[in-house]
Amino acid sequence: MIAFPLQSSDGAFFCEKVRNCDEHRRVINTFEVAHKDGDGVVDYLKKRAIEDTIRGESTTYLVFDKYRQLCGFFTLKTCLLVFYNRDEQSHEISKDSDGIEIKISESAIELVNFARNAGITDYDDIAQYIAPTMMADFIVPIIEEIRKYVGVQNIVIYAIDEKLVNYYQNTYGFGFLDKEATDYVCENIKPYYDHGGQLMILRLPNE
Repeated sequence: MIAFPLQSSDGAFFCEKVRNCDEHRRVINTFEVAHKDGDGVVDYLKKRAIEDTIRGESTTYLVFDKYRQLCGFFTLKTCLLVFYNRDEQSHEISKDSDGIEIKISESAIELVNFARNAGITDYDDIAQYIAPTMMADFIVPIIEEIRKYVGVQNIVIYAIDEKLVNYYQNTYGFGFLDKEATDYVCENIKPYYDHGGQLMILRLPNE
């Protein structure tokens, strides 16, 4: 079982679940992004992260260095991917005995937010290693722990621009659903805060 705070493999970073406390509220206000497109991420962290975590709507984790500087954060929540069930041979949408189209679902965890603090300039190469550290040492272990108790088939993320699409694709192996499935998922379950993002998924290996 995971115990917090989690420590990165190199001992340089620590991960904590966000709390409604003076320290966390103070460090949250130090968070910056490098580009204007990320303003929504900052807005979420400062205005909703603590409250959403308390309500159980999603859970935000803060990543600190050894000096207790906020270096990054990420947010996780459960979701479902829903598709039409198609016949393997005809590729037509399957229907039940009443003629109703059959849908299937796959379990997933959405990586709602995944960002580094551009306000931290103490390390020249922090932009290169903080995101991989968050993914490898914190996000993946948390999801692996969840999978011990609850079925999870996919990790879902909505990339806000082509640079991030390429990054998630080339670095972590995220890919795309076909257009029909993407359109259906986005029309029915895409969160409002991801309105500008491209749906990407990472299928998790069988245990």
